[in-house]
Amino acid sequence: MILDIDSNPIEPKKNKPPKKKKKGEIRFSPLGAILLLIFNLGILGVLGWQFWRFQLNPALNNTSNIQSDLITPTADLGTADPDKTEEASATPPVQAEVIVVTSIPQDSKSFSGLVIASLNDGEFQHLFAFNPENLPFTRLTDGKWDDTQPAVSPDGSQVAFSSHRGGQWDLYLLDLNSGKVMQLTNDLAYDGSPAWSSDGSWIAYEKYVDNNLDIFIQLANGGEAVQVTSDPASDTSPAWKPGENTLAFTSNRSLVNDIWVIEIDRIGFKDGLTQYTNNPTLDQSRPSWSPDGKYLGWIQPFHGFESIYISDISIGETSAKYIGGGSQVVWSPGGDKIATSIPASDSEFFAAYDLISNTYLTPPIAFPGNVSGISWTSQTFTHFPAPIQKFAQVTQEAPWKTGLTPAPGAFFGRQFTIPLSDIKAPNPALSALVVEAFYALRDRIDQETGWDVLSDLENAYIPLTQPLPPGRGNDWLFTGRAIAINSVLIELEWMRVVREDIGGQIYWRVFIKAREQDGSHGKPMTQIPWNFRARFSGSTTSYEEGGAPDHGISPGYWVDITNLANIYGWERLPALSNWTSYYPGARFNVFVITNGMDWESAMLQLYPPEIFLQP
Repeated sequence: MILDIDSNPIEPKKNKPPKKKKKGEIRFSPLGAILLLIFNLGILGVLGWQFWRFQLNPALNNTSNIQSDLITPTADLGTADPDKTEEASATPPVQAEVIVVTSIPQDSKSFSGLVIASLNDGEFQHLFAFNPENLPFTRLTDGKWDDTQPAVSPDGSQVAFSSHRGGQWDLYLLDLNSGKVMQLTNDLAYDGSPAWSSDGSWIAYEKYVDNNLDIFIQLANGGEAVQVTSDPASDTSPAWKPGENTLAFTSNRSLVNDIWVIEIDRIGFKDGLTQYTNNPTLDQSRPSWSPDGKYLGWIQPFHGFESIYISDISIGETSAKYIGGGSQVVWSPGGDKIATSIPASDSEFFAAYDLISNTYLTPPIAFPGNVSGISWTSQTFTHFPAPIQKFAQVTQEAPWKTGLTPAPGAFFGRQFTIPLSDIKAPNPALSALVVEAFYALRDRIDQETGWDVLSDLENAYIPLTQPLPPGRGNDWLFTGRAIAINSVLIELEWMRVVREDIGGQIYWRVFIKAREQDGSHGKPMTQIPWNFRARFSGSTTSYEEGGAPDHGISPGYWVDITNLANIYGWERLPALSNWTSYYPGARFNVFVITNGMDWESAMLQLYPPEIFLQP
């Protein structure tokens, strides 16, 4: 309303005709106001999508907007960059070229074929098929076991995968036309990460023998396994070069993970083995060949994100191009696109890049569970066989149940803490809302490791009368929703942690050693753990960085506790900013159930608002 202010603001003017609208004044009807609101929300949505694109691909923040041609890579790639890959020679360092993904293509029907992925599904991991444009996540396998690391055959008819369904990790083949599963390997030793030869007759894989992972090959229809590598270092993640008897794989022979290439026909000859990447400061792992064999892709860190790099093998590592964020390099059957999973702290997203047009194929899609392998085939299935249709109809129940309403008898809607009578901890209690989830996780870890890891905790609920050290005032342990696994397990060599840099924050992946080391529990580690004790080794760098990567991959069979915790709703926390000088600030052993709440809201479930009043 327009106010008419005169010399007597108290007495309204009477019998005065309405004033004409002055020039420059704007009036809105109720309908106009609603339309304006809808317009503004649309603008905010567009801006929000642009922000998400920048988060998904750090290359979008590159103001130089370097464009590249996948087919004809440029030899002169500009000035040096601290995140470059380097060749182990006297040649000058060369910056990795950047493929900048600029937008989503106008043609929405650009994703063809079928993606096969291993995803958390209830309490276990199973295989799923999907197409981001026309097929929702469709379960292909089911059972009280894990099916992981799928690899689709060249003709798209079979999926090789690693499974614990027989009580140990073996390789299996799923026939997509019949739904039948055939066992390929059968021994107590771990077998994983299968990769097909281009003619579909052989499968390469990693096998744990003599306390070490090495590369083996075997005929796809069975037969004796042939050992390809036998180095004391861990050799993992084989990738078969199309049209040749050549394998790329990850190895820590140079103390960090690098990409190596071996010619199977020249095993034992000096020129049969080549180190392809050689950067002593970066892990470079999980190689993958383009379908024409001209390019080799791998994963390495870039500005705090796991990222995809590809290079022209005729030029070498110095031709490496940064593609975008991602933890796997999954080539499309035509070789002009790459699919991947992008990890967050406790979730993962599907993304795909078009290497020719420098565009995203689809917006990011949240996976329904954590990912353990992706493969891409050109085949499409309009009708799955009966066994697969049966699995697709299964509805998985949550692995535990919890109530989000106040427990009966709670005062003013606040929760009780419940004592954990069979748990050893300074204050063995938790909020009533998370007790059931705790016991479900405890039982599952006991089942997977063979011993009761959570029976002796470093901390559970901490009362406000027991203050924590400086810097930990807003600690989740005060809420009764968090637990701290006993960190002494690291000193006793029953725990290992792997550093994971995600979006500028430091997270940790926790592994617990299995009690039985015969292959019946856990699986071998493929990542180099973090050594906190290196801080006191005398190295200035290690002291300032809170430790250093260990000298190698820890031998034995280990259980990924971080993944199990995620299944039961327990989230990990990022390290505090002072963790490099304050060991408890690393928080690698702390897990919490937030249910999407912030710390203050969680505190108000136990305490009255007066606790936040400052004296």
